[in-house]
Amino acid sequence: PELLAETTYTVEVFATNELGSSSSNATVPANDLYFPLQWYLNGENGISMPTAWRYSKGDGDKVVAVIDTGIRSHQQIDKALTRNDDGSIYGYDFVSELASAADGDGEDADPNDEGGDSSIGNSFHGTHVAGIIAAEHDFLGTAGIAPNVKLLPIRALGKEGGTISDLVKAVNWAAGVKISGVPRNRYPVSVINLSLGAKEVVACTGGYASIFDSAIAKGITVIVAAGNEGRASLSFPGNCNGVISVVATQALGDRAAYSNYGEGALLSAPGGEFNIGSTEAPDSLGGIISSWVDDSNSPSYRLSEGTSMATPVVSGIVALMYSMQPNITPARVRAILKKSVSPFAPTSNCAILGGCGAGIVNAQLALARTSALK
Repeated sequence: PELLAETTYTVEVFATNELGSSSSNATVPANDLYFPLQWYLNGENGISMPTAWRYSKGDGDKVVAVIDTGIRSHQQIDKALTRNDDGSIYGYDFVSELASAADGDGEDADPNDEGGDSSIGNSFHGTHVAGIIAAEHDFLGTAGIAPNVKLLPIRALGKEGGTISDLVKAVNWAAGVKISGVPRNRYPVSVINLSLGAKEVVACTGGYASIFDSAIAKGITVIVAAGNEGRASLSFPGNCNGVISVVATQALGDRAAYSNYGEGALLSAPGGEFNIGSTEAPDSLGGIISSWVDDSNSPSYRLSEGTSMATPVVSGIVALMYSMQPNITPARVRAILKKSVSPFAPTSNCAILGGCGAGIVNAQLALARTSALK
């Protein structure tokens, strides 16, 4: 496959409500069961999310396209998913290779995640990403960054990854481009989340570059994983001009060992790294907890690490920015995010080697600056 999900590996499946109740002393506390494990929201090297929620928890008119492995029903994200008139999940499946699609019919209007190969990080990957962005604040599990926005699930990765040609269709469809034989997307999006990348080096030129230029020209902010190869260059499509490429940091505030970095990265966000834990949340093992589906197809939760996890952290914040200022432009979003960061420690790899962008995204600063726009 040309494209893979940008997760390295996952551990610790939690059944719903397994840990018992808990509380937080955050400024605007989330009421969710596993919030104490979400160090990336409120920890020392997190994104200052509880203070940011004073500004917004999102607007239901704002839509984030999650182009990934598809989606599974999960009680914490079901309310966020776009719907058909009959109540079924609205989205699209652009996986064209039948063997990888695993649903027997290739491209169709069913964005259901058919499962996949966990060794390459794409088993229910899209559900995990979706929960980071918009898990409901409902006492059940985790707290999403933008719980009131909508999620448009688009499947471009199958059980063995995906192809760039399928990704091109998915991005174009999300952006409102008419695709031959496919009904036009009826949920205009403000944000596109791409927690995926090419393992091989792919230049973002010509037609590849134009699809992102076109989406951005329509006012859509595109947020992309830097990649998990641990190299000093960004994976495609994180290397495309105009996208926001996100480097992953761990609980100590430094670049995660697996994360790509380099010229073109705008900023970093927590993506976790196992065995580098947070003192505020030692039970997290340093990972990012979010929604999952267990072996019996029941809703559950799992800790993961990867630039795949860092990317929706930024997408959630940007969705809140659009919720507060519907006419904000992608260029203004970039400018605000670049200024709205916590600095890297002077002894960190990010400070010494560079390539991690302006700093670790700070949601409170980003929303405060967004609120001040005229």
